[in-house]
Amino acid sequence: MSEPSVINLLIVDHSRSDIDHIVKTLQGDGYQLELTDTDQAEEARSAIDYQPLEIILLRLADELPTIAEV
Repeated sequence: MSEPSVINLLIVDHSRSDIDHIVKTLQGDGYQLELTDTDQAEEARSAIDYQPLEIILLRLADELPTIAEV
């Protein structure tokens, strides 16, 4: 049986409990994750520019960066 590949995941959100829930759900389904999480536009842009990412999850809310900012 082959080793599962690692999914590079960026979550842009301020809710630690929501981030933890997403991570636990994916890990419970057998996925291995390399997680980057932030609620800052500059950190999100840096992750997008310099890290290989398979999934980006971005919460749309007034106090978080917009899709255009990221």
